Amino acid sequence: MAIETHIFNTGDITEVKAWLDENATDIFDTIEISGTNIVCTKDGTELVTFGFTSDAVCTIKLASGQSFSARGYEQSHYTKAYRTTTGIWIFNIGVSYTVSVMVTQTGEVYASNGYNNTRRVGKIDAPNFTGVPTPNNFAITTLCPTPFTSAEVSEDTLLTIWTQLVIAGAKANAQIIEVNGVNYVYDGFLCLRE
Repeated sequence: MAIETHIFNTGDITEVKAWLDENATDIFDTIEISGTNIVCTKDGTELVTFGFTSDAVCTIKLASGQSFSARGYEQSHYTKAYRTTTGIWIFNIGVSYTVSVMVTQTGEVYASNGYNNTRRVGKIDAPNFTGVPTPNNFAITTLCPTPFTSAEVSEDTLLTIWTQLVIAGAKANAQIIEVNGVNYVYDGFLCLRE
């Protein structure tokens, strides 16, 4: 499967829910609308909550109860989504900030908070999240398997430690890149394998 890109027309709760129902039932056990949120569960954990209020607050959670929230500013609608063989990634690109959430079939989650330029990644059974650093500008892009606090590393998500594709953290905007013959969705910090 190649990477599939979807541009939302309205990006409202109904359209995003329909896209999740079509593209993420192999990732989540349930996908439900609850008030102004879409709540997605896996193995009894509310793994992801997509928010549709004016700050588009999205929350990722681990089975340990640890959570991380990403928010924007005056951006209640989502703009685009990606589907790969390993997972999904949904973006809310606002005028000033980007909020994004990535989830894999193996329960890896990542959220990027444009409002305060922080990013966290984790795996559902890890005790805590791992902070995602800003990569260094360099002549080539190098990828490193994402480490989790459960002493595991990912085969599907990779961090960029060095990159020639520096993207401002507050306005991270996904692109598809190729590294060593493999395509990835990349937001300037983390890559999701095709």
